[in-house]
Amino acid sequence: MFEGLRVLVVDDQKIIQDMLVSLLLKLGFDAVDTANDGSQALQALDKNRYDLILCDIMMKDINGIEFVRTLRQSANLRFDASKSSTPVMLISGSSDPSHIRAAKEVGVQGYILKPFNPAEIKKRLHKLFSRRPETRVPEVKEYRAS
Repeated sequence: MFEGLRVLVVDDQKIIQDMLVSLLLKLGFDAVDTANDGSQALQALDKNRYDLILCDIMMKDINGIEFVRTLRQSANLRFDASKSSTPVMLISGSSDPSHIRAAKEVGVQGYILKPFNPAEIKKRLHKLFSRRPETRVPEVKEYRAS
């Protein structure tokens, strides 16, 4: 189901990045890139197209909510404004209602609490991609990160 899809994982904790990258590759995603914060994620979006972004909320520099808010303002993406509609799932250790409300307000497709359950992530991803077939944009092989 996830063949040909590319994901960006944005988290300031390397162990979380590694766990998500491993899980996503096992699920069959073709490419998984990482960024340490919202600023690096925006730089990655300048260079690549993603079918999904998994993003932490609590990060230095640009936090997850600010990153999504910036992403959704298509003028902030210098090379391709269509990237502003990339699906985003936030991953956080916070169950604070204000964070969940803010996530809904910026238009994320999901909110996953840490510690996360790989089976729950798989279930949510299946639901997201079966609901949104237009997000299944095949990756152009020449642009694949090494």
